[in-house]
Amino acid sequence: MNVSSQDLRWWRDRAKDEAMSAALMRRIEMPSDISPRFTTVRRTEVMVPMRDGVRLATDVYLPRDPVDGSPLPLRAGLPAIIVRQPYGKRAAFLWMPVQGRYWARRGYACVVQDVRGRWGSEGDYDPFVTEVDDGYDTMDWVARQPWCNGTVGAMGESYFGYTTWAMAVAGHPALRCAVPGDTTPDMYTSAFRNGALCYNPFGVWALWVSGKRFRNYYRADSYHLPLEELDEAAGIPSRPWKMLLSHFPKDEYWGRLDLTPRLGDVSVPVMQWSGWYDQFLSETIKHWRDMSTRRAAQGDQFLVLGATDHMLTLELKGRIGRVPVAGHGHGNDRICRFLDRHLRGAETEFPSAPVTYFTLGREEWRTASEWPPPQVRAFPLFAAASGGASLLPAPPPAAATRAYAYDPEHPLDAWVGTDGWAPARDMRDRAPFASRADVLAFDSPPLAADLEVTGPLAVTLFAASSAEDTDFIATLDDVFPDGYVHLVQQGIVRARYRNAGRDEPLEPGSTVEYTIDLWSTSYVVRAGHKLRLEISSSEFDRYDRNLNVYEPWGTGCHPRTALQTVHLGGDTPTRITLSGPSEPRFRS
Repeated sequence: MNVSSQDLRWWRDRAKDEAMSAALMRRIEMPSDISPRFTTVRRTEVMVPMRDGVRLATDVYLPRDPVDGSPLPLRAGLPAIIVRQPYGKRAAFLWMPVQGRYWARRGYACVVQDVRGRWGSEGDYDPFVTEVDDGYDTMDWVARQPWCNGTVGAMGESYFGYTTWAMAVAGHPALRCAVPGDTTPDMYTSAFRNGALCYNPFGVWALWVSGKRFRNYYRADSYHLPLEELDEAAGIPSRPWKMLLSHFPKDEYWGRLDLTPRLGDVSVPVMQWSGWYDQFLSETIKHWRDMSTRRAAQGDQFLVLGATDHMLTLELKGRIGRVPVAGHGHGNDRICRFLDRHLRGAETEFPSAPVTYFTLGREEWRTASEWPPPQVRAFPLFAAASGGASLLPAPPPAAATRAYAYDPEHPLDAWVGTDGWAPARDMRDRAPFASRADVLAFDSPPLAADLEVTGPLAVTLFAASSAEDTDFIATLDDVFPDGYVHLVQQGIVRARYRNAGRDEPLEPGSTVEYTIDLWSTSYVVRAGHKLRLEISSSEFDRYDRNLNVYEPWGTGCHPRTALQTVHLGGDTPTRITLSGPSEPRFRS
């Protein structure tokens, strides 16, 4: 048997995870500011039958021994929380036993289930396909148990945020509220961002979850071409990977999995949450807005925007990149207060407004009636060709250009070797990137006062390419006085899909106006710092490489170098539009 370094790394990491799990999972408790109501927890395992006879492995966590010594009213039953996930109900990756104890000790029956075809559950795993029906059947089973009072809440993040949406749209009468986090009811929109494959993380995920348990995605070479054969070349053939690429652009397959058309049927309170560095940030905001519009009279749709990434780096490490952040608190406590209100009828102080968001640099939670907050307004900063400060409040009066050559064989490899789900943890100092020949960096003068950037961000780019297809990526950075460059937010557009997703080749050499959505943030840039706008054509392997050819996934093609020309000033004013309560003031 040939054993590669990737295999050794995989086995070492799995052994470390299992050892940590065995040593700590039974003893540690989730950090919390909410006092538990019970001291001990009993866990039982059952196989829950679905309508077609397939049984799903399920753990039930029930509280015992109330803190105040009063009898536990099990005859009346408890409100139940259901978490349906594909990552192992007792595996080291999610530490579900720790979460199960957290919820049980706070007075809930916590039900954690392996989805169909994964880990201990029967059946075949086909991502997302059966989650609505299986979610309904699970709720039905839970509501009929003697330890449940017939009141159910759905909860989860990422894939099990999708299963939360699936339970919400299923319409079971026992469901009283739902808390989907870091997710979307339409997974296609987060697998592909403006036509570009989000390889690391979403593509890596498709390699990882093929089959009953995890696969060794360390074997995958993100440079491999053609992309469709990457899994086979790595020796980890993956049906989810094949489905991901073969059903692009969005087709009937993804349409069947898209729960968005059914959101109007959701009649329970929903708290959606995400973070400034999460893959699902934009979709979370979008669907909260849609739900609020459809159910505005009910006043029961809530949005929580923290400063986390998908792996909750800030809550675990207390930092983003090298920047320490305090005052963020514990996400589970915020969810607990929401559930206490809607499952237990308790008076809680959270959420106190439709929108709750965390402002980096002020280290504080704020509330608003909508997103963006009504007090913010948009202001542009214009890219200029000057040798000094080149990101300015006024547009350059004269037209100018700056150009660079993008070679797909040598992309800006900012994310290779990192976990794309944890960009806040693995964020690199971006200072070296400005010296690359294939990156344009436009810096503002130093700020004369702190600048709060809160709300949506977008770049209007005027550019020409020598290719029929290419990528343009815009990045907003915070440049520290000591030279450290911190990523604030980023966006991408694949040129062929620039017009509302329609597939149209470029006319080589023609100037095109692009809108690049950088999503949203709430971030304070300190006085003395600079703002930087980066324009490039690669951010590998966060996104797959565009080979500068008009072919899907580079099938039968070789990468080609493209000359990219960015137009500045005059009638083609490339600019970034920020949002905030006040415009920036710069030092003269």
